[in-house]
Amino acid sequence: MRLGGLLLRVAIVAAIGLGLGYCVRSVLSPPDSCRSSHFPGSSAEVRIRSILAEPFLGPEQRHCVLFLDDHEDVVREIGREGVPFLVRALEHDEPDVRLKATLCLSVLGADAAPAVDALRPLLQSRKDRQAYWTIICLGEIGGASAPAIPDLFSLLKHPRGCPFWQQVAEAVAHIGIENGKLPRELVESLSDNNPGVRQTALFALGECGELTRPLLPGIIASLNDPHLLVRSHAAFSLGKIGLHPELSLPALLKALHDPKPSVRCAAATAIGDFGPEAADAVPKLIELLRFPVSRLRADAATALGKIGPDAKQAVPALIKLLADEYATVRRAAAKALRKIGPETTAATPARTEGLRDTQESVRQAARA
Repeated sequence: MRLGGLLLRVAIVAAIGLGLGYCVRSVLSPPDSCRSSHFPGSSAEVRIRSILAEPFLGPEQRHCVLFLDDHEDVVREIGREGVPFLVRALEHDEPDVRLKATLCLSVLGADAAPAVDALRPLLQSRKDRQAYWTIICLGEIGGASAPAIPDLFSLLKHPRGCPFWQQVAEAVAHIGIENGKLPRELVESLSDNNPGVRQTALFALGECGELTRPLLPGIIASLNDPHLLVRSHAAFSLGKIGLHPELSLPALLKALHDPKPSVRCAAATAIGDFGPEAADAVPKLIELLRFPVSRLRADAATALGKIGPDAKQAVPALIKLLADEYATVRRAAAKALRKIGPETTAATPARTEGLRDTQESVRQAARA
């Protein structure tokens, strides 16, 4: 009898423990049928409401990324049928609901085009996460977001600046590429009084490729801009665009003498982007290998590697860099020697030296 009573008590305690465990799991982790599928077979409205009702999880800086990880597949499955309900949610009183709706729309890309007019006011919120994801969303929508370009550029002119200028540039470039023409606001921004606007315009133009051909003289002129970041982005953009080396390369060679090392770095990187067409720049790049700023030595070495076999005269100087005090410089030199041609007599001992470096990244760069 005592044994039976003991077993009964153990069974009761176990049952209570299992029940409590189930309750805790239910609170901390919603059932898969609700969280991952959101009522498959139900209407788009019901499923969207279910998604928007989900709480943000994890640390605040990861809220949006985790939300997309959890719901992206379901939103794609719902597709454009969910757009009207997401557009309506953009006007919700709760900021988190508006943000979740924006995240969902960003997943749908061009199918979310009807949301553009409702997204535009959200750029005025100055709420960091909301503004950031609205910019991303408009860029993902693409060409249909053209009406929002003035709103995007107005962000850049805010007295407090815009921490998301690069996202603005990428969104504007994507919109222009999809529409096959550069937005008027982007063209005009090259001469804007605000250096942040000019910098953003140059970054965007660097993403637009062939569309930028008519603006090449203006981009080259920006290498003489009074503001450091504008000059740097003008150089980077010329390299990315890669058009008319007969015009771009002389201007970039001149920029190698800029008083600011960061502009010289940008110019060296851009010259390297032209590959063998930049062979005439090799002597100037070799001079930079002796510059006291380590980043400039590394960028010059990288550019020489991109030029390839036509940069063979740089081999002795690059070999010396294998003993540089900075691993980033040694790594760049090892990669450059390999690309220029390790088969040369001078480069063979250099490759051996690189393989013996104390840093694994340098040894890896030296391997053929």
